[in-house]
Amino acid sequence: MANLPLSGRGRTDWLDDGVLTPYVDAFKQYLADRGYARNSFANCVGSIAHFAQWIRRRGVDIQRIDESVLSEFLDGHLPCCRCTGAVQRPRPSLSAALGHLLVVLRAQGVIAPPVVSKTPVDEELRCYGDYMGRVRGLAPATQALALGIVRQLLIWRFGDYAIDIAVIKAEHVRCFFTQQAKRYSKPASAGTVVAALRGYCRYRASLGDAVHGLIGALSRRTSR
Repeated sequence: MANLPLSGRGRTDWLDDGVLTPYVDAFKQYLADRGYARNSFANCVGSIAHFAQWIRRRGVDIQRIDESVLSEFLDGHLPCCRCTGAVQRPRPSLSAALGHLLVVLRAQGVIAPPVVSKTPVDEELRCYGDYMGRVRGLAPATQALALGIVRQLLIWRFGDYAIDIAVIKAEHVRCFFTQQAKRYSKPASAGTVVAALRGYCRYRASLGDAVHGLIGALSRRTSR
């Protein structure tokens, strides 16, 4: 479906009349309870306002909102977004805010719990997510952003097959980074991809995998 402009509304007006409206206060309280600064708070609210504009246009029922719908929004809509108003467009901010939105909606009993998949990629991400929280102490939003990027790399390289880190070469990482960087309008945002991939490589190194060449390839990306 083409991304045609909609009627002119303010950034947060889309939260005043839509399927997300009853849960906006709970979302704001969730952010407040976690001590979000004023700017970060506003960016998160603006992010779900952008999402609210898109789901209203697509006629998405709130019960259908899940990780696949978020992926459709981020991967399908965002690169060619023509939504009206001062909407949030940086992918990292949108991804983090929408991850929080899923937590809130599930806590409210509005949407179903995530489906537990047992593909090799999902098993790998569960282990890596546990490592990020238990060993590195990363915040849930940071984990979610990194896991989303690593998931794309692993699915791109292995699909539903078993993961063998040894077959990932430096040229694969460079090619993947180039593909991902096209989705970001700012170099700092593309740097998020590098940070996520380097973090994953360090995790695999802690398991004994020889990934120094991959880390070196990523280091060269940041120096350009």
